[in-house]
This record gives sequence, structure tokens and C-alpha cells, in this order.
Amino acid sequence: MIPSSTAQTLVSAASAGTIGETPSAAWFARGERIGYDPKERAIFRAQAAPLNVFLRQEGHSAHAVSFLPGFPDGSFGWAKVLMYLPGPAEMPKLFFDYIGMGDSDKPKDYVYSTAERADLVEAIWQDLSVQFTLVAAKRDQVGYPVPIVQQPLVSRAANWTSFLPRVGLDYQWTPTVMTYVSAAEGEKSGGYNGRASSPPEFTRFDPEKVWAYEVGLRSLWFDQRLRFNGTGYYSDYRGFQIQVNRSMTDPVTGLPVAFSYVGNMPKATIKGGEFGLTVVPVSSLLLSSGLGITDGKYVRISPGAPVTTSSQFVNAPKYTFTAGAEQAANLHHAGLLTARIDYIHKSRIQYDYGNSPLVSQAPYGLLNAKLSWQKPESRLSFFSFGTNLTAAHYAVGGLDDGPGGSIGEVIKLMGSPRELGLGGQFRF
Repeated sequence: MIPSSTAQTLVSAASAGTIGETPSAAWFARGERIGYDPKERAIFRAQAAPLNVFLRQEGHSAHAVSFLPGFPDGSFGWAKVLMYLPGPAEMPKLFFDYIGMGDSDKPKDYVYSTAERADLVEAIWQDLSVQFTLVAAKRDQVGYPVPIVQQPLVSRAANWTSFLPRVGLDYQWTPTVMTYVSAAEGEKSGGYNGRASSPPEFTRFDPEKVWAYEVGLRSLWFDQRLRFNGTGYYSDYRGFQIQVNRSMTDPVTGLPVAFSYVGNMPKATIKGGEFGLTVVPVSSLLLSSGLGITDGKYVRISPGAPVTTSSQFVNAPKYTFTAGAEQAANLHHAGLLTARIDYIHKSRIQYDYGNSPLVSQAPYGLLNAKLSWQKPESRLSFFSFGTNLTAAHYAVGGLDDGPGGSIGEVIKLMGSPRELGLGGQFRF
């Protein structure tokens, strides 16, 4: 493992671009070209091998660090930081190039894929009898250079142990009416921000704990032609986890650097309810509706957090309403014809923790329909469908990185347009 100070020097130097260049010829001269058969997924150290790949080995391979080649410079990209790494005795190293990169063969009719690259790496490990390895990777975001070392070569560990009680009570008032209450403690594990670009950013976030309280009603009425279910809940969170995707300016290079991290808010609450109604007025017709209410609140926030106590939770519309109808027609010898239509409406949705209006989604609704036919006593059915029939224009995600971010991008991920289709289904 690299000492923290060494890893920090490596990352800082790579970010600043101050490391001297090593001629590619000298880099490749210190390695070798070995035979590889992609069909056998194995290394063949013979001239008859279908392909040859570049491999550079420093130190004993059993516990070497594997440095994956990156685009566009392959294994040669690691030459820029090699002088800052410990020697072969302290850190054995494996450098190699994928097929089509660096000093490896570049066949024109080769099927390039992530899977074949993984097969090559595993073949190299098997040939060298690698018992344990750490994998180091590097990449460049299109248009935005990022530090060469994306995974700091440091290790940290933490353990959490929890006792999570649950208690509940239900009462069957009649054969068709039941109520219940419950209280339970839950937990989402803590961890580390693995997308850090330097050891100081490899920070820990704590577990998220919650006490969840719930009351509910389950009931059938009018000869089971009407079903009504209702649930009310209150959740009290401690260490509420949020994941933020933003960018910052590297203090050395002045270049934008993207990052993603998970942090904890000391206290948050969510209260709301879910209600559903289903009616069967006649045997061939089913009507349904539902209402969901969600009210989240940050009660206490951490210093410098991207939220305030008045911020709306992300991906959590306050109101969600659904309605549907299904009509079945028995055509006797001609089969069963079923038509269904569904509608869902959502109130305003925030996709950015800062509740940016640029990526906020205004209230919208989606209308879907399906018509299916099944032959009597057959497991085969056919259907036609339409989704988003009103061609609603809506977003399903977003990110506002400006003006505080250094990249300054505003991204909205749009939902599917109107879609029409035909299909079939076979039940085994």
C-alpha cells in the first residue's frame, strides 16, 4: 500500500501536469509482447499465437498492482507518474495494453468490447499466477481533464453494529376489516466515498438510521366489491444520507474536476400516507385509484450542506395520484379481450438538492393504455399498447452544476416520448 503522503504527491503532480514525459519507445522497450488467443482466453508464449499484447512487469507478480490502460495513450499514460510510485520491491506492478491500444496488435476485424478486455486481463493474471491485486484505473472526461489517479492507493476500514428492533400490533375487527400499528428501527450502512481523486477526499460517511412508525387499515366492503386500504407513516431519520454530484476547480491547475460524494444530515423527517380504492361495479369491470402524500423535511443540516431546512427532498413529489380502469369482454370461442387504461399525475419534483428551477419538473401526468387478446385455453396472448399517449414532455432526472460549480453544466434527463407497440406473451 502506498503511504498517504506518497499518494497525495502522485495525485497532485498528475493533476498539475508537471511530471516529465518518457519517450514511448523507451517505455515499450522495457516490456515484452506476449501471445494471446482470444478464443481460448489464454496467454500463449509462442510465436504461433493469433495475437500479441504488450506486457510490462516490475517486481514479483503474485501481489502486483494492476494498472489498467486508459484512452487514448494506453499503458504509456502511466509513464507520467511512474517516478512517483514506490519501487518494484515495495510495490510490484503490472502494465499492459488492450488489443488495439499501445504496442499490442490492432487487428481490423476484431470485435472490441468490455468483455474481451476483461478476458485479457484475467488471462494475464492467470498466466502470471497473480494471487492478489489492486486495480488502478485512469480516465479523461470528454472536454474536462480529471486527475490521472482516480482511485487513491490507500485503504481504510470501519465497522458498524446495530440492533434493529420492530414491534407491531394488528386487530381483525371483522373478517373483512383489519387495522394495525407498527414501529421499527432501520439502518442504511455507512461507507466511504470511493470516487475520490485524492486521499483527503476519501472520506467516510456514517450509517443512516431511522425510526419508522406506521398505522394502517385494510378493508373489503359490499360483498368484496370495494376494497379500501390506507396507511399513514412518520419516519424520524438520524444521519440522513444524501448523494451530491457537482464539480470544483482544482486549486493547482485551475481546471474543473467532477466529483460525487455521500454526506450525512444530522436529522430529517418524512411523513405522509398512501390510500388506495378498488371497485368492481360489475364482474367484467375493475376501477382503481390511489393517492400518495410525501412531506420530507431537513430538521438539522450539516455546515456547508447543499440543502436548507426549507429544501424539498429530491425525487419526492408531495402528491402522486393514480387512476385506472380495466374492462374484460368474454368472446367465448373467440377468446378473452381485455382493455386497460391508466393515468398517473405527480406534483412538482426536485432533482437537484439546491432545488434549482432549471432542473425542477413541473406537475405532469402520463396516460397509458393496453389492449390484449387471449385465445381460450391457450397460454399465448397478443397485445397492443401505448404509453405517454398525450406526449407529455417531462424530466426524470437532472443536475445543475452552475453557477457555483466549475463545469457549469445544467443537465436534464428527459422521460420517454409517446410510444406505440405490439407484442406477444407466452406463459410457461
